[in-house]
Amino acid sequence: MNGPKTENINKLMRLIGYTQIEMAGVVKVDRAAVSHWMNGKAEPRDTTCEIIADYFGLEPRNLIEPDGMKHVHMGSDGKLYEDKEAVLADKIARLRELTDTSDDADTEELLRNVQHVIETVERETDALTKQETELLLMFNSLNAEGRKLIMQTLNAYVKSAVFAQR
Repeated sequence: MNGPKTENINKLMRLIGYTQIEMAGVVKVDRAAVSHWMNGKAEPRDTTCEIIADYFGLEPRNLIEPDGMKHVHMGSDGKLYEDKEAVLADKIARLRELTDTSDDADTEELLRNVQHVIETVERETDALTKQETELLLMFNSLNAEGRKLIMQTLNAYVKSAVFAQR
């Protein structure tokens, strides 16, 4: 049962140098539960991953998604950081793959990737000019159904952002 959570928890613990007992203290479980996560006998619940991520200043997806810890490193200040540009490059590469298909599951994944890029753009608008251009090119290569779904998502996002500013 070595799923993404198991792999990500193991990478996190190696990166921060925490013992099983220390991690157990973070999430208020016994050491055996952490041992089971690390050995692939069980995976933590998403809510547990959210607690761990919050504690270490990460996003829950860093612990839940496959390769979620791929671009996470420890800074010289001892804090964990994620290389956002590398994450975006991975998402853009996946978007390129998806533009060649029209499967419903692929369209849903495309929408999730677009939503992730929107969230990242919201946080770091200055660094994404090249990526934004690539996204527009990919959008133009989609079929009408794919464009419609993305526009619906973007419209919902814009409406919620405008509403939140009021």
